[in-house]
Amino acid sequence: MPTGWSVVGGLTQSPYVIGGKRWDDGFGGHSAVGGSSSGSCAGVAAGFAPAALGTDTNGSILMPATRHDVYAMKPTLGLISQDGICPISFDFDSAGPIARSARDIAILMDALVDREKATNIPNGTYVSHLTGYFDGIRIGVLEPKEWHMPPVAVAPNKEVDDQQDADASAAYERLKSLGAIVKQVEVASLEELVVDGMSQIQRVMDSRFRQAIDSYLSKLEGGKVQTLDQLMQFMRDNAKQEMPPESPIMTRLEIAAAFDITEDGYQNALADMRDLGRRRAVDKCLKEYDVDIILGPGDSRINELYATAGYPMAVVPFSYASFNGRPLGMCAVVTANQEGLIIQFMSAWQAHFNSERQLPKWIGGDPNSATESEL
Repeated sequence: MPTGWSVVGGLTQSPYVIGGKRWDDGFGGHSAVGGSSSGSCAGVAAGFAPAALGTDTNGSILMPATRHDVYAMKPTLGLISQDGICPISFDFDSAGPIARSARDIAILMDALVDREKATNIPNGTYVSHLTGYFDGIRIGVLEPKEWHMPPVAVAPNKEVDDQQDADASAAYERLKSLGAIVKQVEVASLEELVVDGMSQIQRVMDSRFRQAIDSYLSKLEGGKVQTLDQLMQFMRDNAKQEMPPESPIMTRLEIAAAFDITEDGYQNALADMRDLGRRRAVDKCLKEYDVDIILGPGDSRINELYATAGYPMAVVPFSYASFNGRPLGMCAVVTANQEGLIIQFMSAWQAHFNSERQLPKWIGGDPNSATESEL
């Protein structure tokens, strides 16, 4: 099933990509909106709302945010209440703010975080971290060419890859001139998480999927569908309404629903995943290179760094693909409870890289001027 599909509204389209989704460029291709917080990001990008909330399991805020020229954040796992949010995995899920400015992200964080219940939050407000300066921030940058999206997700496009690599490298150089301390860094290979042909990330995610969905559905008042099995049967019985005609399948859902693992197997996979994400990857990189932030292209597997660790990440806009106009973003990852630092970084980025946002073509111009091939 493609990213951005909604039974109510159909397939979410990017306000930046004229012509809409192409079915030959992968479920997460360059014409796609990314998922699953695509509606929130597309709505903010199109000006339907100044800000929105999304939820991120493993890239569900990152991917749509980097494709819609918006600022976004996934906070430390557990910082924001998940009450009322449909879960995918309690070991990954977090709500997060999406907006067109760093200031709005900070304002939303001040509203979302319950200071009476949360721990390890910065003194003062998140808004107080909006300095607009990079001075003193030590940034570890990832080599863009080594972090391309896998072809199973995005059909290879050398033009876009080359542009993202060049634009990211240019951004790294500019950061140095703006007072940031910039170092090239490497992190542990995510391939270390593949055990018996399956990633520990997927193993952990699927382990509690049925339990999480059943618990959520059973608490919905007046709902006739109260279990995952009932939900899947409803989708089969109403496939024409529930699934896009171009992709009337739910393979990923069926795999997760059928997944079986022992409690020991789940706990071992979770411990291995957390150890890699935290001790062997993010925290090791920050300590060895003496940096505060890890920065890399948003269109990459960087989501697996923060997702495995349960650490904060932020998305910042930085370029637009010449190929089709889709935005390109950068992703910043920090260690636990460093939301204040990441908001400082976002505010400085906006002040120097993204002070004037480029409007989507039809919003900033005349839709009647589009050629027939663009419609």
